[in-house]
Amino acid sequence: MALSPDARWALALQDTPKPHLVLLPTGAGEIRELSPEGLTDFYWARFFPDGRRLLVVGEDANRAPGSYIQHLETGRLEPIAEKGLLAVVASPDGRRLLIHDPLEGYVVWPLDGAKPAALKTLDPQHRPIQWSADGKFLYVRGLGDAVVRLYRFNLANGDSELLKELAPSDPAGIVGVGDGRGELAVTPDGKTHVFTYWSFLRDLYLVERLPH
Repeated sequence: MALSPDARWALALQDTPKPHLVLLPTGAGEIRELSPEGLTDFYWARFFPDGRRLLVVGEDANRAPGSYIQHLETGRLEPIAEKGLLAVVASPDGRRLLIHDPLEGYVVWPLDGAKPAALKTLDPQHRPIQWSADGKFLYVRGLGDAVVRLYRFNLANGDSELLKELAPSDPAGIVGVGDGRGELAVTPDGKTHVFTYWSFLRDLYLVERLPH
């Protein structure tokens, strides 16, 4: 699901009858299992920039989705906001979250208790992927495109700028480009991208000099 900021740990989901998150060492070390603390399913999870907390989104035994901060030192899960609000990513300073509200769309949610700010000019057909390293922009993708259109959304003035169009180098047999969560990743500097696509190819043969 994610790599820690110091690249020492890979965060993964242990998909067992009782799913839970685990930390896998990228070098020598032992696997750390994290308590699910009442969660029965996990949608996604990411590290905070400090590497000591996780941003966790999942559902409880009542199948109610919610967002949480999990403190790695204690394993404690701390709910964020109301049920049904899905956190996406933390800001580079760890003080704000980008959250999706089914009624308001995407909002910037301060963790100090200040009033959330709705991103009213963010196209509802665009999906935020990553916060920029300087905290001034969001990298978002357009949905439903045959290619990946990557935009930079300015948090100060609400403008969107097309940065790049990503497409497979060989278009032969392309069925589609992934638009689900986790199928596009962008580095905080916006310079490196990875995306998912599907292709389907068949072989065509020409047979000559068939016997009569």
